[in-house]
Amino acid sequence: MISCKVDAVEWRQELERVGPRLRVKGFVGDWRSRLLHLGRYVGDVEGMGEGVKGLKVLQTKAREDVDRVKRGEVIINGAFGDLSEEREVYRKAEGIALGMREKEEEERDRLALELSDVVGKLEEVKDKIDVKSDTDTTPIVRMREGLKFIKQENKDLEIEIGVLYNVITKLGGRRAYVNIEDSDDG
Repeated sequence: MISCKVDAVEWRQELERVGPRLRVKGFVGDWRSRLLHLGRYVGDVEGMGEGVKGLKVLQTKAREDVDRVKRGEVIINGAFGDLSEEREVYRKAEGIALGMREKEEEERDRLALELSDVVGKLEEVKDKIDVKSDTDTTPIVRMREGLKFIKQENKDLEIEIGVLYNVITKLGGRRAYVNIEDSDDG
């Protein structure tokens, strides 16, 4: 509800003080012009006495003024009638736009929250990867140990093969070597 905080007496005084400077010429719906017409009527009534002729003149002037005011109102209503319809259309469109804006703001807030969650999870994963990449070299160390072990095994096997070859050649030459291979195949 709209309420006025200005005192009515102060408002009237301000209108009386500023009113003459705000006078708009040519508008018959203006309250000043109505006061002027009423002043003329009072003069006419005082000047004519109680005669019927004076009352008819007064009645005619009153009708003319009422018609003039009605014509002015029709003109004003005609000039601003379309604007009131447009205003209603704009109000409805504004209501729809405000509703859409609220929905978009809610969606934006939801997406921002979701994005912040994703960013938080991403930073956690990044921190875990950084920690593991700096300290967790276990697979590389195991592979190096495995390679060393395989190299050592390979050397040991080459030595054993060499020893066996020497033993075989000392024991009987090539024939004994062939017999050993045959017994392994069979």
